[in-house]
Amino acid sequence: MEKRIQKFQEENKQRHEELVAVFNLPRSTPDMEIQQLKEQKEDLTKELKMLRKENTGLQNELDKVGQDGPTKDMAKLLKRYYEMEDQFAQMKKEIKQDVKNVLAEKEKKTVQQVQGHLVENGKKMQKHVEKRLGETENHVQQQVEKSLGENEDHVQKQLEERLTENEKQIQQLLGMEERIVEHNQKIQEQLDDCLEDNVKEMQEHEKEVQQEVNERLEENEKKVQEQADSILASASLMKQAAHKALDTHTILLGEAINKQGYFTRMINFKNLIKSVWGLDLQLHNLDSYSYKINGFNSIGYNTDHYWRNHHLEFRRITITPDDNSYHKMSCNH
Repeated sequence: MEKRIQKFQEENKQRHEELVAVFNLPRSTPDMEIQQLKEQKEDLTKELKMLRKENTGLQNELDKVGQDGPTKDMAKLLKRYYEMEDQFAQMKKEIKQDVKNVLAEKEKKTVQQVQGHLVENGKKMQKHVEKRLGETENHVQQQVEKSLGENEDHVQKQLEERLTENEKQIQQLLGMEERIVEHNQKIQEQLDDCLEDNVKEMQEHEKEVQQEVNERLEENEKKVQEQADSILASASLMKQAAHKALDTHTILLGEAINKQGYFTRMINFKNLIKSVWGLDLQLHNLDSYSYKINGFNSIGYNTDHYWRNHHLEFRRITITPDDNSYHKMSCNH
């Protein structure tokens, strides 16, 4: 009997060390953690069933044995075994709570990253479009001004050269009015032709520049549209991924998730009373599940006096269940 109890203690110690090692492992992905915890839960459940079955046999054997010294020691060992079972249950609750916290934190970070990327991409796209439009306008303006300046300089230079030649010819042909008049007419015609040619060239150049500007604008608009379509497609994929993640969390955890992304859970009634009134409840009647608060303060006043704090003036507050979703509360001085 003592050997079997010692064997159970060694197995319990080994299970406890395994649980502590699993609890202290670094956090991996939520899916791997959930799978590992499920496997550990199944192993612990099987071990617990076996231990309870063996414990039942030991209890039956203890009932048959007399109340001597070794029997009392074995009873203490069995009590320690029950305490170890409670510790295992508490550790499983803590592991489950850690998994919930990891999943909630990861979901929150994912949503924040998606929103941040969308806002940042929109700002970058706006800046890029404004920059390209500004560069295109500046380039076109510089080209037009440069062409106009070159044409004006060219015309001015030609005029100056022709005028210089005309002045020389006029000085050489003084006294020859007819030839001067004819020559002036020819010069005027040539000037008109030059001006017309320059005007035509400028108009054609302006058309080419305008066509180039329009083509550049169309290319920029196409690129902007393609990038916008890509962003919309990425946003749609991220939304689908978020929905799939929520569905996966619901399947793995077995708990509902509301529209705001929080896990639904029941609030402990004692904790609710503690948070609202700042009172600690003690179980008064196990059969009726009622709680009470007996009134005396830490200074040692008689229970016949009211409490000094104005909202703790009741000596007893009894809360009992009434129907499925209501409770009755009675307060006595």
